[in-house]
Amino acid sequence: MRHYHIATSVVAVASVLVLSASPAVSDQFDGFIVGGVPVKEISEVPWQVALLQGKPVAPFQFCGGSIVAPQWILTAAHCVDNGLVHQDPANVDVLAGTVLKTSGGVRVDSTAIFIHPKWGQTAQEMDFDAALIKLKEPLTVGQPIALATAATELPVDFKIRVSGWGATSQGGSSSNQLLRVDVPMVSNETCNAPTSYGGAISENMICLGKAAGGQDSCQGDSGGPAARVGSPNELVGIVSWGWGCAQPDLYGVYTRVSSVKDWVDQTMTANK
Repeated sequence: MRHYHIATSVVAVASVLVLSASPAVSDQFDGFIVGGVPVKEISEVPWQVALLQGKPVAPFQFCGGSIVAPQWILTAAHCVDNGLVHQDPANVDVLAGTVLKTSGGVRVDSTAIFIHPKWGQTAQEMDFDAALIKLKEPLTVGQPIALATAATELPVDFKIRVSGWGATSQGGSSSNQLLRVDVPMVSNETCNAPTSYGGAISENMICLGKAAGGQDSCQGDSGGPAARVGSPNELVGIVSWGWGCAQPDLYGVYTRVSSVKDWVDQTMTANK
């Protein structure tokens, strides 16, 4: 079963499942950090943000995102193109600068949502799973992360940091504490093997995880960062989808950031 890595609630499940997914993936929403550790200070992943339901006083956190400029958040297209958000910025707030989703940090309204133009337009249904959110005002907390380019070469087994507030077990409740896990790069050839995704992985996706399973992103983590941490920090992936979570030979699948970088740069420049 394929799973989007978006969080679910009674309201979100009813709306997202019915209105967002195609018939082939209508029951495919799941997502969490499995096998991770708590992030003690937001400085460990200062680009991480939470996407909150926009209008309620006690909002539902349904996805993650990454600060790519003071007034811009990069997330997954399926986080905002669904029955919960309807591509309406009024339905999304962004929480930045905290490791606890229920306290601290700065909450900012959104003013515009931009979906990658090739999202939903290719034979690979999850290709170009990327969206930009423009904020009402620049963030005063957190730190933008650079985007990986086509020149970014990361070998198989290179550790990538994935973070989010998702559940810590399949079907479990979400975490109030931000969690992170460092998972290895997997070649697309391995990820496309008959025992894995059997050809469903395009050149615009990357896979992360271990053949034995046990560590993965998977509810609430969708749209969040998969980052190379070091010199430099670079965003290499956006949490997107997978079949199950942390299962053997079924790796986490991420939007390849270098494939959407030109669109990100052009969109931010054209909508200052």
